[in-house]
Amino acid sequence: PYTIRFKFLVQLVQSGGKTNVSIKSKEEYMTDIVTSGSNFNGSVYNWIPTSSSGFKESTLLDDIAEKLKADKD
Repeated sequence: PYTIRFKFLVQLVQSGGKTNVSIKSKEEYMTDIVTSGSNFNGSVYNWIPTSSSGFKESTLLDDIAEKLKADKD
């Protein structure tokens, strides 16, 4: 029921014939100040930081692995 936004920082480093991939993520959901119990800071809606389930990151890593494998073949 929430609007969610997320950002990924994806870093690929090639070394010795291997590619290391790291992902840093930031995920937030939008909620109103009444529901979240927040103070009014100029907007009725606020972005609240939340922890990621890891599903999006895992899916992205799988897609990158497939692409790297296809490029290698």
